[in-house]
Amino acid sequence: FALQSLDRTMEVGQRRIQPMDLEIQRIEERQPISVKVYFLDGTFRTLLVTSQTRAQQVIASLSMALRLNHGESFGLFEMEEPRPGWEKRVYAKRDLMDRQAKIDDLQHMPYDRELETNERIMDVYSSWTRSSKKKQRRIRFVFKCKLHSKAQENSYTRNGWKIAFLTVVWHVIHGMYPLEEADACNLGALQLQAQHGPQESSFYVPGVIQDVIERYVPYTMLEQYNASQCEAKILSKHGMFKHVDKQDAYRKYIEYLRKSNASVYFGCAYFRCVRVSRLKKQNTNEQIDLLLGISENGVIFVHPTTLAIIERYKMEEILTYGFRSNAFLFVAGTLMTQRKYQFATMLGKQMNDLLRAHIDLRVQQAEVQGFSVQQQ
Repeated sequence: FALQSLDRTMEVGQRRIQPMDLEIQRIEERQPISVKVYFLDGTFRTLLVTSQTRAQQVIASLSMALRLNHGESFGLFEMEEPRPGWEKRVYAKRDLMDRQAKIDDLQHMPYDRELETNERIMDVYSSWTRSSKKKQRRIRFVFKCKLHSKAQENSYTRNGWKIAFLTVVWHVIHGMYPLEEADACNLGALQLQAQHGPQESSFYVPGVIQDVIERYVPYTMLEQYNASQCEAKILSKHGMFKHVDKQDAYRKYIEYLRKSNASVYFGCAYFRCVRVSRLKKQNTNEQIDLLLGISENGVIFVHPTTLAIIERYKMEEILTYGFRSNAFLFVAGTLMTQRKYQFATMLGKQMNDLLRAHIDLRVQQAEVQGFSVQQQ
């Protein structure tokens, strides 16, 4: 046991965080450690790991267990789930800060970081109690979809559809889509069908989701209507979907969002940033607190509370990009009219890697299409 552990340690490298007492105890007992990995509906899987287990091994294990055929589209995150609507309170305070104070305050934003493939699981787990920046937070491992690709969806397995669906639902109820009320109700009805599937007519009656209505509608709807009213609006739409099975409901939910008025926001992974370049000195009202959304369609700059789109670039308009430990940089536009941007962020590498993954996927798809044309 000791020699095998030493070999794995030599392969992985030295520890970054001091081990927890529980980890030391399990090593002394020559036993693995149980770790829970959650999904965005609150369910979880318990995995056995050792001191040397890396994130890529956990992802591979989950992908195999869930039979995911596009494992690269899913990722393991250390994440806390703030109460929907927290942005209004936080950004109201940030409006009073100067630019440097806003940059310094980014470290206090809700945690949502993808683990790098070679990170030790127990280093991350231990950091939740050892790190001064994390120990007051409620962080857990979450497995979710990080990259939505329409081309890949054509061959998703059932669990692939489900995880993609849960990721999109999370964004909807947290208000990351500027939806009209009718769209929100239709989506709530589809989610209800995806949750329970075809049932007797007596099942879908008032009270079926009233106690958990916050899981079915954007938080902004609950500011206008009470739980009973929101449930009634969803049930009034549900009849259209009552014969749909669960997997088809996952697919229809995603397709509905793709075709809605908020389609430009679909599939975006959002990063909270402060813009530190291309600011007009004479315009002190220019928005510098931003959400940077990255999707298969490109990059959008979004106002963090109104969700108004400030800038938008298609993927083919992104000329180059890069990162530093505390910044993300990219150049967009055309060769004749380039615009350079720099953003302060805690997640520059994650943004860089996600953008590269989208571009690599586009190249792969173009190669496949080109090969198909040649074959014909």
